[in-house]
Amino acid sequence: MLTFWVAVAKSEGTAEITVSNNSGECGAVTLTVGAAADPAPPVEDDNTGLTDNMEIRQEMIRLINQTRKVNGVSELSVNEALMNAAQVCSNRRYTWHHAPEEGQAAAEAGYPYGFGDNLTVFTGTVDAAQCAVDNWINSE
Repeated sequence: MLTFWVAVAKSEGTAEITVSNNSGECGAVTLTVGAAADPAPPVEDDNTGLTDNMEIRQEMIRLINQTRKVNGVSELSVNEALMNAAQVCSNRRYTWHHAPEEGQAAAEAGYPYGFGDNLTVFTGTVDAAQCAVDNWINSE
């Protein structure tokens, strides 16, 4: 069973959060909070076209499949409906999972099956594909 938690920063500083499950497995993450910035305005409309970022998409696929191959797992094939749904969700600037909206985006893009997804948030576009894949590789 997956459980999601939200950490809310009350002030600048650093905090280490350690969690454990019923089996005694533990994990920890360190959060560092800087000075408050004006939050980005909510995005209502999809502002990046479905054909934008194709180089980043292709590089992410290459890096993911390279990682899967190294780990003895078969490569994933590209599904344009899922790629388009991912772009729609990216345009909404999600910083945590919105399962109903993500599922709706996949269905509206023409993908009728269940799916799992990974969400990563970072700023900048230099090596965006590598940054996203590194976040995936380093996640639990």
